Amino acid sequence: MNDLNALKEIAVEAIRRAFPVGDAPPDALMRNDHCSECQETVDRFVGKRWPEIGVCDLAGNPGPSLLTAVGFRYYLPVMMLRAMEAPRELDCFPDSVIGELSPAGSKLNTHSGNRLNDFTADQVHAILAFLRFFESSEKVAAAKDDWPKEAIATIPISRPLSRALKYWQARLLAMST
Repeated sequence: MNDLNALKEIAVEAIRRAFPVGDAPPDALMRNDHCSECQETVDRFVGKRWPEIGVCDLAGNPGPSLLTAVGFRYYLPVMMLRAMEAPRELDCFPDSVIGELSPAGSKLNTHSGNRLNDFTADQVHAILAFLRFFESSEKVAAAKDDWPKEAIATIPISRPLSRALKYWQARLLAMST
């Protein structure tokens, strides 16, 4: 478990360092009036700077996919932080965040492209640290208490998490060339 705590601390520090707080996006850029569920999700975030969002704001599984691209990019750091802070309390929310970071296929569709572009190298590093924490968490959860680290390392992870790790590792590699 010490390894998980260390990975969590690394991810938390990377996220806090990479994502500036700044002002919350204007209401007009947050509005998603598609349906009542979209409106309810946006209402949990609108007008709040990302550090002001607590676990209680994310309870009940609001859909990160229902945020506008601007809202998603601005609130991503707090969604990652709270997902690590309270994964059980937030039920499926951490999986939803990972899913949004996990584009299917080799080309981004418009929805994913608008959300996953414009991140800096430091932000990509922070996203990868978040994903690596959940990769280890999944493996540890599936292992028996007496399993050696080598056996735990071979445990497969969920498909969305695997896709997300591959996508963000490739993004980082492309940024460094």
